[in-house]
Order: sequence, then structure tokens, then C-alpha cells
Amino acid sequence: MKGRRKERKSLARSLPRAVLQADGSDSTRRKKWDRWLAELRREVGHALLAQEIFWQLQALAKQHPNSISPSALFDWMCWNHIEISALRVRRFLDQDRRSRSLIRLLREMYERPSAINQAFHASLYERTPFGVAYGAKCFEQSAKTKSGRLSLIQLRSQISNLGRISDRIRYVVDKRIAHTDERFSKRVRPTLNELTTAFAEIDRLVCHYSFLLTGSHWDTCKPERQEDWRPRLLQQL
Repeated sequence: MKGRRKERKSLARSLPRAVLQADGSDSTRRKKWDRWLAELRREVGHALLAQEIFWQLQALAKQHPNSISPSALFDWMCWNHIEISALRVRRFLDQDRRSRSLIRLLREMYERPSAINQAFHASLYERTPFGVAYGAKCFEQSAKTKSGRLSLIQLRSQISNLGRISDRIRYVVDKRIAHTDERFSKRVRPTLNELTTAFAEIDRLVCHYSFLLTGSHWDTCKPERQEDWRPRLLQQL
């Protein structure tokens, strides 16, 4: 347990030194983050859709117990859902320099908090009926700071919170799913509620920084499903 706590705290303690002054490379940095966030929105959306299907199938089983009864198939589906979801959460927290993870994005933003600043965000509203004054106010309210740039306190808190809610998930991926550790205890497997909480926080952060960077508002990364798969399944029962 002590080892996992140490790893969790290191997500915040190992943050790079912040450079508060804006410079000429901020525009390039914002373009890179914009592409990065677009990829993250797609990945989070896929994860949330898969989670939705899982819970919808569980609900159908309860509504039609005579036709869809819990069985080995459901056990298999449940454990596969947990393992795949845990892997997805772990991927969002990958600190490898070659990855485009959420945690790496937050760390880069911590290092260059002035890249997304109030003046830049306000300029996104220049050609809208709202105007730049409204954009400046939106930035201040969303970023929760009057410094004119991203809040280091907020970023550090978000990184620490991600470590807190994903601690056991990362542990089970590293010790059980990625490879088998003989010291691993089945009692520390992540629960469905823990996975749901982790995805909700990841979804919230991706939407939050997408808004600050683009001015476009997302309630969630989960896209609207074009077709409901459940009626076709029920026809076969």
C-alpha cells in the first residue's frame, strides 16, 4: 500500500518547473494541444460508449430474466469490461514521453500555463455576438483564477486527484493485466464504480481544457449514438 501511495503522490511532486512568461512558441504549443485534445475526446468518447452498452445490457438482463439470464457469458463480459476499461484508464495516465495521454497534457500545461491565457481565450469570441469582454469573463470563471493564465494550483490539484481516483486501477493493470505479479491480491481489483468515477473525471477534464483552448463547449465527450442496438436484440429473444 505504501508503494502505491508513493507512486500516486509522485504524479504531482514530479511536476516540471512552470514557466509563467508567454513566448513566441505558445501558438505552436496550442496547436499541438488542440490536436492532442481532439484525439483524447475521441478516445474518451469510445470508452464512454462502451461503458453505456455494458450498463444497458445489464439493465436488459434484469428486465428480461427469463430470456437473458446471468451466466458464464455474463461473467466473461463483466471481467473483460473491467480489464479493458482499466487499460483505457491506465492509458490516459501514461507518463511515457511517446504517449499522448491526459496526464502528460496536464503536465505540459503546468509547465507552460501562459500558453492558454485570458487574452487568447477572449480573442476566440472576437467575431461572435458575445464579444471579447464576455470571453475574458468566461476564462476567469472556468479557469478559476484572476492571474490571466491557467492556475497552477488547479492543475496540481487535478493531477493529484487523477492519481487518487485511479490508484487501484493503475495498480491492477501494472500487476495483473499487463503481467502477472505473484504478490498481487485479487482484493484490490477495481470496482465498476471506481471505473465509472475515473472515466467521469477524465471526461470532465478533457471537456474543460477543450473549452479553454477552443471556446467550444462540451458537456461530455460521449457522442450521440445514431442507432439503438437494443430493439434488434430483443427481437431475437
